[in-house]
Amino acid sequence: DDVSAAASLAAELQAMSAQTRGQHAEFLRITIAVARGAAGAFTDARAALEEGLGYLLRHGDHSLAAITGYYLTEVLLELGDLPAAGRALAQASQAARRSSMRWVLWFQAPQRARLLLMQGRISEARQVVDEATRDPRQPWRARRRTSGRKMSSLRFASSTSEKTNRGSRNLGSILAGADIMAIYNAGPTAVMHKADDSPLTAADLAAHVRIVAGLQQLTPDIPVVSEEGCVPDEGARTAPVFWLVDPLDGTKEFVARNGEFTVNIALIENGRPVLGAVTVPAQNVSYWGSVAEGAYRRHAGETQAQRLHVAVPREAGSPLRVMASKHHFHEDTRTLIARMGAHELVQAGSSLKFCRIAEGAADVYPRLGPTCEWDTAAAQAVVEAAGGHVCTLQGEPLRYGKAEVLNPDFVVSAVPLADLLID
Repeated sequence: DDVSAAASLAAELQAMSAQTRGQHAEFLRITIAVARGAAGAFTDARAALEEGLGYLLRHGDHSLAAITGYYLTEVLLELGDLPAAGRALAQASQAARRSSMRWVLWFQAPQRARLLLMQGRISEARQVVDEATRDPRQPWRARRRTSGRKMSSLRFASSTSEKTNRGSRNLGSILAGADIMAIYNAGPTAVMHKADDSPLTAADLAAHVRIVAGLQQLTPDIPVVSEEGCVPDEGARTAPVFWLVDPLDGTKEFVARNGEFTVNIALIENGRPVLGAVTVPAQNVSYWGSVAEGAYRRHAGETQAQRLHVAVPREAGSPLRVMASKHHFHEDTRTLIARMGAHELVQAGSSLKFCRIAEGAADVYPRLGPTCEWDTAAAQAVVEAAGGHVCTLQGEPLRYGKAEVLNPDFVVSAVPLADLLID
């Protein structure tokens, strides 16, 4: 996921290829193509991978053909050439079955689901995802545990935060921003409605496919709970450690095409979000944080992440900057805000409201109304890492893995709620 490193690697390998002949030259050319694809040069990568796949199939090297076909499918999906992606997927599957690389078939499940989603075949895509997440033969389920035991999520949070502080891209592909924006940029999206009448689009499911597969590969021993998922382990939400995911928070914003939707991933340990990542695909900005390492923000193209901290307490007479939901601003909320004295309203959608608190652009966000655990966990981790508070009206931090998935009313703030009320 390091674009500049991938581009440098492609250039170095290209220089080496002049002295390489025969089959080794073909291997090298395919490797260069993969590196160029990782660097975003999809058109160049496509030409080389298509030529390489043809060469390998003609010479009967089905093992390398399976892997080459897998990478070619990724490139074609990024380019939006669905017929060619379908052909490459089929060629890679056939090569995998004729070789020792049958594990490629399992890694193709997210590709197959993504292709179906981009074709508008949503029910078939959901079936592919459900079958893949239940398959006990998945290679990411079979991986050995770190040091023969479950990895401590606190150690994982610390190591992940250290990596993200250096580049913030270790979860880049998992965060699924490219999948969402491919659908967003294609124009108005068909909308379905779930049992609770909340909206659902192909982008929700495409992000779910990418994130669940990525997390299961990254941490095979940690269960994943996703808003759009059919969770394999029904007890996942009661596990001591689990991932909690909202693949597309702010579907209404996505449909309205205002750019204020996010992707949220949190690591929950003993009821607390110890690590959170929030990306805003349409605005090319990501937020992440853990209490141990702090909170950070980075815009696309920036080489350095910016450390975040909530706003300092307001000076006497200064209006409080209050975040308000665009869809849930009712009388009880107005009454609570009135108790805080002079204020000005700032509006935003999805978990962006939390992020505005974390970066010091607002002071408080009261939410008196229904939300679910996956709506808040990742952004809560970012706010708390930035020195803020996410608490119930009784002053208790929001907890996760409860018997009931709904959150109580809560307030996100730079200082404790009691310090904001003037009566």
